[in-house]
Amino acid sequence: RTGDNSLFGVGDEVANGGTVIATVDLNKLPLDKLPLGDDPDNLPPPGKLPAAVHQVTVSQMEFDDQGNLTKVTVNDTASDQGCGRVLTGDEFKNAMLQGGQSNVLPPAKKP
Repeated sequence: RTGDNSLFGVGDEVANGGTVIATVDLNKLPLDKLPLGDDPDNLPPPGKLPAAVHQVTVSQMEFDDQGNLTKVTVNDTASDQGCGRVLTGDEFKNAMLQGGQSNVLPPAKKP
């Protein structure tokens, strides 16, 4: 089913045991490799890249006592880290494409 691609929508689904495929802007995620080869001169200036729609599977979100998002664990096929990539709350919020839809798989039923 679809869900709300927002911090509250994704956070609520993850808190209730769901698996969420969230939509983010790949160009706003921190780079762990250069996408255009090894030459940093090939990269456009910061802020000059168009949005690159990309999906990540959100497996965990952590909040502090004041309700601020502090850490998000994702599975990201575009990252060298792949499964278990950890983003700060600010990195995830900055990259998230708000207002769209996410894909939600409900928690697995226990036998």
